[in-house]
Amino acid sequence: MHRLSGMDAMFLYNEVPTQHMHTVKLAILDVPADYSFAEARRDFAARVHTVPPLRQRVVPTPFGLNHPLMIEDPDFDPALHFRRAALPHPGGRAELCDFISEVASRPLDRTGPLWELWMVEGLAGGQVACVMKVHHALADGVATADMLRRFLSKAPGQAPEPEDPPWQPEAVPSRGRRVWLAVRDLVPFLRSAVPALWHAVRAARRRRAEHAALVHGGHGFEAPDTSFNGLLTAQRRFSPSTIAFDEIVRVKDGLGGTVNDVVLAMVSGALRRYLLERGELPDRSLVATVPVSTRTPEQEGTFGNHVAALYVRLRTEVADPLVRYRAIQQESAASKRDFADAPGAQLADFLELMPPFVARWMFSRTTTWMKRAGRPSQANVIVSNVPGSREELYENRFPLSAFYSIGPVLEGVGLNITAWSYRDQLHFAVLSDRKMLPDPSVVNDLLRDALIELSKVADEARAASRADADGEDRDGA
Repeated sequence: MHRLSGMDAMFLYNEVPTQHMHTVKLAILDVPADYSFAEARRDFAARVHTVPPLRQRVVPTPFGLNHPLMIEDPDFDPALHFRRAALPHPGGRAELCDFISEVASRPLDRTGPLWELWMVEGLAGGQVACVMKVHHALADGVATADMLRRFLSKAPGQAPEPEDPPWQPEAVPSRGRRVWLAVRDLVPFLRSAVPALWHAVRAARRRRAEHAALVHGGHGFEAPDTSFNGLLTAQRRFSPSTIAFDEIVRVKDGLGGTVNDVVLAMVSGALRRYLLERGELPDRSLVATVPVSTRTPEQEGTFGNHVAALYVRLRTEVADPLVRYRAIQQESAASKRDFADAPGAQLADFLELMPPFVARWMFSRTTTWMKRAGRPSQANVIVSNVPGSREELYENRFPLSAFYSIGPVLEGVGLNITAWSYRDQLHFAVLSDRKMLPDPSVVNDLLRDALIELSKVADEARAASRADADGEDRDGA
């Protein structure tokens, strides 16, 4: 039994009927003719012990006195979470996206472990899709990658790790004991946390003012309104796409910067064109919130969330793709410097200092209230880039041909774009609020167009660099 951290608990508090705080994973498996659902379920059950959060359930604290507890669920049965489905004919991309969109539109059941997994058959070509939904309170992107490592192997048919020591179910603490545990943990916490919280708030306000003036042109983190920045509905739409990783690296090598700079530039180009074609492009730049890992070496291999958010202007007001790319590089570097210069003043730091009953009230109500009151969103889009395995992985004896992951959309930020690298490919997943952006495949198409545009710019930069080098050689001769 353990108590959730402030950051993990926030993802529970944030969940309301229109804002589901789960992540969705899609793995495409190449299966032989003798594939069976029963075999896949047996193998999964044999490995689930390696990921403790999948056996544990949330136990709330009475009166919200403290963050919830996590206990080993005495009623845990993997078969209740491991499910079977089949796509209607013809089993193509559209049918799979419809299925995932429906799965993403329903909240997880809080009475048991916060996950479900579907083995989806009937795909064209004989493949099987593994669709897993996991609450964000259990794992961030890095923890998800570790979860995959425990379930998958680098060789077909590799046996799971032995269970040592065997896990033991725990009885649900009585209401009275939960109150006693909450008060016991809360008293020493408040004694040290309240003064520290006051100092952290003052430091964060100072840093925010400096950041607004120096980096964001005086607009702070206020993002301009777009059609995908309204109030959420409960319905989601999902779309995947795949790009060869070499294409991304080619742009990076031609223009400098990082893979993440290329991904942000692709998102910028795609959303600029999307809004321009609809006559909705704001004069001010769109803002992306970019999750970054804050895990220390001591936290490697643990679950839960060790993550913070950078806010990066996408410079969508800039028409020239090369100038826009250079500007995004500068914005990204400035946001990283600002993040590094503000230790102790990030959201995760506040959550560990904020009294639990205050955090619960704030994160279950404030965002929706602020949006309904007309306050602008802090960001227009969530953009994640998670490095996955460069080696081929297997689920039991079935090779994994593709992997996609997507986090939630948030009140006022109805679009999430996540890139996940696997082998020699970068897999993009787009999730949107159905009312704000009914067809996210349009964004995936525009991401490809933006990469083509960047590739041309990178080729021109390489050609100019070669011409300059040849000219210097001739002058030297």
